[in-house]
Amino acid sequence: MAALEFQIIELDKTWLSQLLDIERKSFGNPWSKTAFISEMGLDYSFTIGITDPGETTLYAFSVFWLVEDEIHILNIAVNPEFRRQGFAKVLIDYILGQAHAVICQFVYLEVRINNLAAISLYEKTGFTLVGKRPRYYSDTGEDALLYTYYLKETDNNEED
Repeated sequence: MAALEFQIIELDKTWLSQLLDIERKSFGNPWSKTAFISEMGLDYSFTIGITDPGETTLYAFSVFWLVEDEIHILNIAVNPEFRRQGFAKVLIDYILGQAHAVICQFVYLEVRINNLAAISLYEKTGFTLVGKRPRYYSDTGEDALLYTYYLKETDNNEED
């Protein structure tokens, strides 16, 4: 199978139908249309997507917050038709690139304790397990694992 051509763009309300479709296919307790619209209206919230070059098909998306010197990844989902092609990793790498660009200290996220595929990806990407949030998910009472990616600090005390 040939690799798909893609681009990463910031998503707006015109993408809601595809966002909601992927969200419903990906999660037992999906975000609502209102939740996505609310996120799109926040200054510190970013909804990004991986699309085809013609911007007709949404392959995957992520929602994250950039607050002060940290990023909180709220959501990552890949259209089931395009899974196992590295799109989740592309999104994570993009977000980490943004974190480096704006000099964040860390990126963090929560993941369901039983989501082994996501946990494996986060660990391979360099995230560190730092804690557990008991009964974090209201739909199942499932625990969440808290993962953090620490960005390398620059030493401002070095002499030129």
